[in-house]
Amino acid sequence: MYRCLCLPFFLLSLSIPGSMFGQYPDTSGSGTVSRRQEIISSKPDRLSARPNNVSLEINGMYGFLMANQPKAYYVRNDQSRMLELNISRQTDGSHSWHHASNFPRTGLAILYGGVGSAEHVGNILAIYPFIHFPLKRNSRWQMSFRLGTGLGWVGKPYDKERNYKNLMIGTHLNATISMRLQSELRLSQHVSMNAGISFSHLSNGTFRLPNLGLNVPAISLGLRYHSEEKIIQATGSAPGKPPGMRYAMHVAGAFKQTYPLESKVGFVKLMQVEAFRNYRKSSRFGAGIMISHDKSLSNEVANAPTYIFDKSDPQWQVGVYVGYH
Repeated sequence: MYRCLCLPFFLLSLSIPGSMFGQYPDTSGSGTVSRRQEIISSKPDRLSARPNNVSLEINGMYGFLMANQPKAYYVRNDQSRMLELNISRQTDGSHSWHHASNFPRTGLAILYGGVGSAEHVGNILAIYPFIHFPLKRNSRWQMSFRLGTGLGWVGKPYDKERNYKNLMIGTHLNATISMRLQSELRLSQHVSMNAGISFSHLSNGTFRLPNLGLNVPAISLGLRYHSEEKIIQATGSAPGKPPGMRYAMHVAGAFKQTYPLESKVGFVKLMQVEAFRNYRKSSRFGAGIMISHDKSLSNEVANAPTYIFDKSDPQWQVGVYVGYH
């Protein structure tokens, strides 16, 4: 059903002309306002801060499990079908990042369903907070991008005796990342319909092998129940970041396993030093250096009579980067 309805609606909602909306009542009592005035008021410096400005949303997703290596093809035997429930709240401009991000919604989502391998992978369950960034919007329609990250549970991970064919994922508990580009059309004062393209990823970060990861692109179709979400004009400008250079240092550690399967789990040490300078009110430039010490680094020995790995390579790694935020 999703395959038939989702993409047509997505394209339709992108092509709706503004003339369909005409003029709207002015709640201030001054008559009517034009569509241009309505659009201008949808890009304010501050949104109305309502205690009940909460949205409830349900989305169905239909896609497939990506097989990025030949040994993963036989695991996939069906399409992925998942259901997501989420609750979100509109930001109100009380923090500087609300302004810098064009007043996004923040929320919490629960995802459940099959990725397309009932026998070897089973169902997944994920929970993750997210931020929903508006890209373009007016009073009836908006295009947005949503990003979330959290924890995911895989029903049937790799097991050398009971599930040895699953070379995709090696643990029940994993990290999950969810991305979605979606178009939303308001149907009534409190109900909106959305359609989009999503991508879900589950991985344990090679804490335990195998870890090819689960990657599921999908199309989505959903409904959102929300408050009236009126937008008001601001009384001031967005607060900015203090100027000047800033410096930071981060130290972290992680556990990692390398091939062959069931080898020892090694400890990885990381240190990062960066310098950045604030630019305007909502962006900054920076550069840094990252140093890691990883005892698990190894390479498979080519043309060896048996499955042999060489761990004689240097365990120290250094990288430099530049960035814009």
